[in-house]
Parts: sequence; structure tokens; C-alpha cells
Amino acid sequence: MRARLSHFFQLLWFGSSRVSVLLLPFSGVVRTLVWLKRMWFLCFPPEKKHVPVVVVGNLTVGGVGKTPLLIHLVKTLVSRGLKVGVVSRGYGAQQCSAWPFPRFVALDQPVSNFGDEPAMIARSCGVPVVIDPQRVNALEALLQRYPTLDLVVSDDGLQHYQLPRDFEIVVTDARGWGNGFLLPAGPLREPLSRLGSVQHLVVNSMSHDRPKVVGETLPVSYMQVVPEGVYRVVDDSLVADWQTLLPGAPKIQAVAGIGHPQRFFATLIQMGLKFEQHIFPDHHAYSDADFEVLDHQAVILVTEKDAVKLRSMDLPQLWYLKISINLFPDDVLLNELLALKVRK
Repeated sequence: MRARLSHFFQLLWFGSSRVSVLLLPFSGVVRTLVWLKRMWFLCFPPEKKHVPVVVVGNLTVGGVGKTPLLIHLVKTLVSRGLKVGVVSRGYGAQQCSAWPFPRFVALDQPVSNFGDEPAMIARSCGVPVVIDPQRVNALEALLQRYPTLDLVVSDDGLQHYQLPRDFEIVVTDARGWGNGFLLPAGPLREPLSRLGSVQHLVVNSMSHDRPKVVGETLPVSYMQVVPEGVYRVVDDSLVADWQTLLPGAPKIQAVAGIGHPQRFFATLIQMGLKFEQHIFPDHHAYSDADFEVLDHQAVILVTEKDAVKLRSMDLPQLWYLKISINLFPDDVLLNELLALKVRK
């Protein structure tokens, strides 16, 4: 049901439907609330920390490639010798009175305690990750335990104005801003005028077409998702002969529970794979029942985000696609982030 509802709104916001106009009165209410929240932040900004905070967020709802970009930036900064920490809301994390927020992500604990994206970030980057519905509390806990960090990166949080920030990155994709309306008539969380106060825009597209309503002074980078390899979920071992999945090979069931699953399927098509699509809602909590309807004689190929939640399933044919990010130009955004440490 959630997947169908999400698909409906994607068609409403990014298609040619005029039904969204009927929702404009509600968008007017959202605009007023957003404006008041923004004005409060400008009049009473939170006190900045001794460590620079970088927010990687988006103006639209749905998946645009924000988390893969964050992982790429964190891993690159760590390779340059910086000590980096990450804070996140921890969407989907179970409430537990015995383990209150803020929580440090522990890889030996169930993913449900932290949410899929924080677990994936911690596993991929090897840096401390803290979750809390109030990201500012996660930041306080992170800096209390790791006071000598060079940089803190927030996974989302562009609209979480209690969180101090020194640098804002907005991520979008080839779909752009949809119909340009605020929620619920459109996909925007904030008006497009918000781009005038961010420091960098990253477009998940290699067309290099500058998005509309973006001023010439705002630095823009372009990112491309590149398949890195296919791995077994059960033990993270590389499937060296995954090319045997090309036409004529056993059947492939492609499963995706992410914000924009069509991007995952498009990547598989570019790899020359033929498959059946199975779409679940973003952040879906998988159960055995979800896989009972699939052909267990086939290869089940999932996203890396889904894989972190499926490691307990004893399915040897359950594989995941690991991706990496190419940025163009590849040095502008990185140099801006490195300069934050110098200013500190």
C-alpha cells in the first residue's frame, strides 16, 4: 500500500497531472510554517560548535542519491587524513526504553535499533555514527565522546534548524524540482528560494544541464552512480562471476525498498541484466513472508541499503549491488570541505 501511494505521488509531482493544483491551499499552509521556522532560525541561530558541521540534504522528498554521496564524501575525507563523524535522524529505529537516544550505531546490534541508512553509513565508512530524532542531541553526544573530530556530516537535516551548520549541500537528480510546488501539492520541502542560502548543489545526473532557478554563483557538481560489484549478503563476499547473470543465465529477481527504485533498476539495465522488478516502500522492514513469493531458484538481487537488513536471512542466492560515486568536477566540493578544517 505504501509503495502504491508513493508511486501515485511521484506521478502527481513529477508528471503532467493537474490534480496537484487542488492541493495548493494546503501548500500555502506549509509555506507559512516553513517561513516561520526559517525566520526563527535566522533571528535566533543555534550556537556553532568548535567542529565544522556539514549538512547533506535535499529540498524534495524521495530518494535522490543523498546517502551514497555522503558515504563517498566521508570515505574521501577519511582517506585524506580527516577524523569525521556522522549524525542522523535514524529513520525507522525502534524505540527502546532500555536504550534511549542518542545512540551510537554498533554493527554487532540489530539494524532495527538504528535504521538502515545509519547502519549502512557506519558499515561502509568505519566512522562513528550517532542517531537521534533531534539531530542536535546526536551532535552533542558525538562531540562529547570524540572532541577532536575534524568534521561532522549530517545525513539529511537541511530543515532541522536546531542543528548548527557551517556548510550546506543540496542534492537533487535529473527529475529536478518536479512541478515546483511545496508539499503536498508538490515534492518541495522548502521553496526554491532556499537555494540562495546553501553553499553547494550536487545533481545526480551526468547530463551537466544546470538545473532551473539555480543562480550562476552557486557551485554545482554532478554525480554518477557506478556499479562497483555484486556481493553475497550472507558474508559480504564478492561474486567474482556475476557476469554469468547476463542474458541466458538464471532468472534474476531485483528487489528494491528505496526512495527511487527506478534508479536501481536502470543501473541493472545498464549492466546488461534482465530481471523481474519487486518494489517495496522506502525503509521497508523485511520479513520472511516478503521472500516467500519469490523464486528461490533464482538470484535475488537487492540494493546495498536493503542488504544491511537482510543479513540474518539464510538465502545463499541473496546478493546485493555495491555502488560507488563519480563526481565532476571531482575536486571543487572536496576542496570546499577541506577548507572548513583549515578555518577551524
